Amino acid sequence: MGVVNPISKNGVTCDFAPRCWWCQEPIDASDQPRAALQNLHSECGIRRIVGSLAHLERRCSCHVPGSAEADPPGMSKRKAALKAVELWRKQQMQVEQRLDRTAEQDTE
Repeated sequence: MGVVNPISKNGVTCDFAPRCWWCQEPIDASDQPRAALQNLHSECGIRRIVGSLAHLERRCSCHVPGSAEADPPGMSKRKAALKAVELWRKQQMQVEQRLDRTAEQDTE
């Protein structure tokens, strides 16, 4: 499902593209097909589960008492979700590498 072209009526542009309910940005043809059905970008959904950049970097109130860290100031919710998912995937690869090394050591 792609973005429907905006319609201009009396100089006012109306955008009928489906929008992600998390970040409010349009869901377009480059997003996964499932995103259009759920009205949620996959990265926005993952970000809701894994947390903000500050959480993944252990700078939020979960890890630092009294911290007010959240998504970076000035960054859109969509961009923050993309960055959080990028960091989370990197962290997951590091965990998998550690597990692989541990498994190799156990077999020696």
